[in-house]
Amino acid sequence: MADTLILGSIAKEYDPKLIRIAGPWCLPEELLEEAHNFKIAPEPFAQSKNLELAIAQTKALCQDYLPKIVAKIAPESNLPASYWEFLLLPWLALVAEQIIERWSRIQLMMDVWGKDALNIEIVDVAHSKLNFATEETLMLQGILGIPFNHLLFSTLLSKALLPKTWKLITVKPLVISYPAKTEAFSIKRLVKHFLSFLYVPHLKGFSLWQSLRFSWALRHPSFGHDKSQLLQDAAPLTKELELLKLPGDLLPFILQCLPASIKSLKHPKKLKEVSYPRLRLASISAYEDCNYRQRLARWRGAGNRIGFVQHGGNYGQIRYPCRTALVEYSQHVFLTWGWHEYAGIAGNFKPIPYPQLTPLHNAWCGANNPTILFIGTEMPLFGYRLDSHPTPWQIVDYRSAKLKFFKALPNDLVAQTLYRPYFTLPGTLKDWDYVQKNVADLKKCQGPLEPQMLKSRLLILDHHGTTWLQALVANIPHLLFWNKDHWPLTDYCNEWLQEFKAVGIWFATPEACAKRVAEIYKDIPKWWQTKPIQRLRRAFCAEFAETSPNTNLLWLRLLKKL
Repeated sequence: MADTLILGSIAKEYDPKLIRIAGPWCLPEELLEEAHNFKIAPEPFAQSKNLELAIAQTKALCQDYLPKIVAKIAPESNLPASYWEFLLLPWLALVAEQIIERWSRIQLMMDVWGKDALNIEIVDVAHSKLNFATEETLMLQGILGIPFNHLLFSTLLSKALLPKTWKLITVKPLVISYPAKTEAFSIKRLVKHFLSFLYVPHLKGFSLWQSLRFSWALRHPSFGHDKSQLLQDAAPLTKELELLKLPGDLLPFILQCLPASIKSLKHPKKLKEVSYPRLRLASISAYEDCNYRQRLARWRGAGNRIGFVQHGGNYGQIRYPCRTALVEYSQHVFLTWGWHEYAGIAGNFKPIPYPQLTPLHNAWCGANNPTILFIGTEMPLFGYRLDSHPTPWQIVDYRSAKLKFFKALPNDLVAQTLYRPYFTLPGTLKDWDYVQKNVADLKKCQGPLEPQMLKSRLLILDHHGTTWLQALVANIPHLLFWNKDHWPLTDYCNEWLQEFKAVGIWFATPEACAKRVAEIYKDIPKWWQTKPIQRLRRAFCAEFAETSPNTNLLWLRLLKKL
């Protein structure tokens, strides 16, 4: 008898012995703890080294399909590649990541289950239609949702040369429109819109004065040759595409993922090339606001230059960046929080103290506060990012590790702990509800996070990222735990991680971290101020979270040289 492979959601009535699941999204929350009763599809990127080829294939897919997309949406266009790449790559790279991740899953299932008899329900691809109003709806309602992924799996499977023992069963099509979120008018949004026209927009942590003053410093012609890396100028990634073995033409599916917000853009007939190129910095809004991004694309297409600024943690640390490298590191300059080179990644990296961090310098004030603050992070059920983050099943393990930590922590310390869940997003595991249900006496951290971090006695992080860098700068006592195989760092950063392990800050298991909390809780300020910890903290900040009392002066000097 053939088993049934579930691509979307499992039916209410099922027999685990006859069911196979493509990923954790197939099961309702209450069954995740019993996932071992099902036959589970293997994870293609459980070994992070496999990401290197997948990221190269993402780049190859973008390189191959970008001209085809331009030919469809603007067949008479003579605009330069720099315009189209800046406008379309943030969206196209995201879609390409989904295609490659899901296709890698299918290939691995064929390798492992290719001789098994399987029935697979796919949607009617020819008559399915998903309409996305904006890039935000594509991300939140589409990529993180069951219908989009079922359609993507169905599209790939319907085109693939499948094992003879696999049978596709076509069910009704998906026809869904995802409207844009309605946002009320606000003065704040209006001000943000006008500030986006500045050479240095109002970036996170910047004051209005800084945006205006830094913008004035950038009005000079940009010096030297253009260091931007155009995708069309890169060597053709033919070998990577051949290894990918994609099943047929995916242009119709890719175009179906094109949001109405991008489709409705009016493109100029031509752009007058400037005599003296200038540089402007881009906000991270360029990833999700296509109108803002088109203004920058016009600027870029006319021969000017664009730079990005690091806006959080992980930059320069994770082993395999994907979309960030394609969109941000490929520009004329990338301003970092302290690091100046990235193993295996090309880019014009310029370190500079970031204004968001400077006010945090030694700002911790929680020595006499009993509160322990535990901060979690995003838990998506789909592998929507092809970079160094946990895979879907590793995310399930990541959430379970929280409970292991709290179970190993003495009850009196659990009562002193606040838990900060991540924002509620579609397609992600339950966070606070799950932890609260399983940990008695635990309280929820609510309101602005930064003030609560600064006044907490001890900070617990089960992931690396922006919060860790902020804690180091603010000199907040903290402990860390995560599975380093699930959060791959560069070799250089792994060496740093071993230094944090040596001084008793980072732990490989939640139980070891909880034990350390109990050991140091009464004397945390004394422990944290020991010379080895403070020496390591300052050294790490100098490379990855630089601050300076002369931040404004250093920015002005750098901008005048770019």
